[in-house]
Amino acid sequence: MEKGNKDRQKGLHLFISSLGPTLGPCLSALIAGYIVERADWRWCFYVLCMFNFAIAVGGNLFLKETYAPTLLSRKAAKLRKLTGNQNLHCIYEVATGETTFGKFYVNLSRPLSVLFKNPMVLGLGIFMAVAYGCLYILIVTFPAVWGEVYGFGKGSTGLMYLSFLIGYIIGIVFFQYSATWVLHRLIAKNNGVSKPEFRLPMLLVSGITLPVGLFWYGWGAEKKLHFMFPAVGAAIFGFGLIAVFYCIQNYLIDMNPRFAASSIAAASIFRSYLGFAFPLFAPIMFKNVGYGWGCSIFGFIALATGIPFPLFVILYGERLRLWGNRIMDRAQAKRDAKNLARLKRMQEKQLVQSEQHKDATSESS
Repeated sequence: MEKGNKDRQKGLHLFISSLGPTLGPCLSALIAGYIVERADWRWCFYVLCMFNFAIAVGGNLFLKETYAPTLLSRKAAKLRKLTGNQNLHCIYEVATGETTFGKFYVNLSRPLSVLFKNPMVLGLGIFMAVAYGCLYILIVTFPAVWGEVYGFGKGSTGLMYLSFLIGYIIGIVFFQYSATWVLHRLIAKNNGVSKPEFRLPMLLVSGITLPVGLFWYGWGAEKKLHFMFPAVGAAIFGFGLIAVFYCIQNYLIDMNPRFAASSIAAASIFRSYLGFAFPLFAPIMFKNVGYGWGCSIFGFIALATGIPFPLFVILYGERLRLWGNRIMDRAQAKRDAKNLARLKRMQEKQLVQSEQHKDATSESS
């Protein structure tokens, strides 16, 4: 029961965190439409700066540290201060004494290492990147579709971004309960033992709904059907997009908890690049082939990346996951051994200095 509650809470928190990269672009476009219509376009950036400043200040003031290695390191430091025993260290403090450049290099290079050495991160990261790139393609086509094809004003065009919001809300409610239910059923069938692969079955729903949403939106705009037709397609796409972030991030966290942040950062590399690159050539492509075939091309790409590899991971991914984890664990073990030797040398040096100080004190007395 306790494990189930933790899984449910973890899923809810990940759903909430996934609203940032999914809901943010849509709400910002909606708000920006009214800002540009009633004020100056520069106010879009003014409002963004003020909002980010408020979030940064609030986060630093009110959010607490939750990373276990940091908490244990702080506890060990507190115990050393209280007891005077400088030999009290936790396992995560082996990096003590490592140079700032060394820490910076490791933290910068590890996501790239995870991305190219772990096929699970690479394959699932590509699907997440394609989904995120398609989201930005839809976002940049909204002004042309609703403004030029349907004759909406800037404010009304901004309101059409609510179709994504409706899809997100339905997706959150549906996937929160369905993904948790599937997870618990698979755990029960596996004699109560959980596996990261149990997080992925609902990802196949996204592999279907994302292309369907793109086809629906593109051909509705191409044939100039009722404006609700492409709006429903955008909502279907938003519905499926929620599961992409939820399932993949859950899997990356469970796959290797110690390197969860690096795995998510590695997957975000592709996501950010395609989110930047797709809108650059999408307008030209839509102008040449139309909204129908343009969205269909991206729909087929989403289908090709969203079904085969996730299905392979669900059925046969455990061995590949363990192989990738062993590579990362060996690299971390070498770093830990090197830093542990450095820490021992530091302690021996401190011990010698302490003995010399005692001898000097006794001689002077």
